[in-house]
Amino acid sequence: MPIFFQKIQTKLQHSLKNPHFKYGLPFLSFVFIGWYILQNTQACRFDLSNQGSLTRKELQAHGFNVPDSIAPIEEVYEEMKDVAKKDWENIRLICSVQKYHWGSKGNESLVGKFAEANSNLKINSDESYAEFWMGTHPSGPSYLKNNNLELSAYLSSNPEALGTEVISKFGKNLPFLFKILSVDKPLSIQAHPTKSLAEKLFIQNPDLYKDSNHKPEIAIAVSKFEALCGFRPKVEIQKFLKEIDEFHLLIEKDKLFEFLNTPNDDNFKECFKSLMSNQDNVVAKATESLIQRLEKLNDKEIYLYSLVRRIHSSFPNDVGIFCVYWLNYLVLSPGEALYLAPNEPHAYLKGNCIECMSNSDNVVRAGLTPKFRDVQTLCKMLTYKNYLPQEILFSPLVEDDYTLLYSPPIDDFAVAKVTLPENCQYTLKTRQSASILLPL
Repeated sequence: MPIFFQKIQTKLQHSLKNPHFKYGLPFLSFVFIGWYILQNTQACRFDLSNQGSLTRKELQAHGFNVPDSIAPIEEVYEEMKDVAKKDWENIRLICSVQKYHWGSKGNESLVGKFAEANSNLKINSDESYAEFWMGTHPSGPSYLKNNNLELSAYLSSNPEALGTEVISKFGKNLPFLFKILSVDKPLSIQAHPTKSLAEKLFIQNPDLYKDSNHKPEIAIAVSKFEALCGFRPKVEIQKFLKEIDEFHLLIEKDKLFEFLNTPNDDNFKECFKSLMSNQDNVVAKATESLIQRLEKLNDKEIYLYSLVRRIHSSFPNDVGIFCVYWLNYLVLSPGEALYLAPNEPHAYLKGNCIECMSNSDNVVRAGLTPKFRDVQTLCKMLTYKNYLPQEILFSPLVEDDYTLLYSPPIDDFAVAKVTLPENCQYTLKTRQSASILLPL
């Protein structure tokens, strides 16, 4: 799978005609302090080269699948010849793979398929392929294919590729990190710090918190995608706390009584902190009681029984199981998105998504994880805002007939999705920043 770093576009725009892609998935993407997605339904890959026009035979010689039945592909690149010499350059990247335990295994993993296509990595059916990283973060850097130079080193020597606006705000590095995620098991109950908190955590514990940057992020579903995100409305949480007896084992009685009778932001926060701070043996007793009791109910799904059992199978007797009654449970369809601002609790549960985020790997965890749990920091940092499910979904703006723009309220990145019908010619918009291009 060819993946490219695209230098800043300045004067000219670029036309693509008849692009068709390898997978049955609906995207071609660029990152311009974010990323673009271009959709088509047929099967072919193409390379946008800084060497000018490429013929069909040259593309095939480079290993790209260009069926002879497609309209003359030479025409696509001929009009890019002068552009390539003057105003843009596409640099093919080899990207990093993270094999976290929660990732989908082998060929079931979209990440695994991308890794195999991008770098000829041999997929092991027993290994998990969780995240595909495109960017300059030191925990998973991308490299230039032609010389194995790190992208960060290239940008340090060629800062003009980023554009003056990016350099003035973020220096000589990409301000974003672009990922594909294949989630088979729940991720941790987590949140990402603000810039000021990230700087503090990095100084205090650099082995745990890897950088000093914040990590707002957007997740766009590629398949059916399940997540817990943002606190439910207080009235919903109250209902669960009243009807689920096990919360009386997990939350201090005086704090639970106050929240159930006179709810406010302070006692809401104290109740959640009390829940998350429990000893393992107390949580185990409460979890076993909950599952045994729900199994006997005819209307067990009003208490999310199937979800509880599924999470319990991955993380038995974990306090994070009880977070399903505190956080909104969302099921996204392909193309739907979540914007996760700093200090908002969330946990991805299942499915494939594309993520774009600030260039950071800072995560504060408190449940559903074998990693270190920083419960005190997480409970202190959260906003404790309550949301309806529809308030969490992030809607894109319509840029033109083919382009949807996901533009969160930050400077670090924006995301555009370009969907092209068959036999359509489209002119890419000029962006005042660098991009990463990903055909799906």
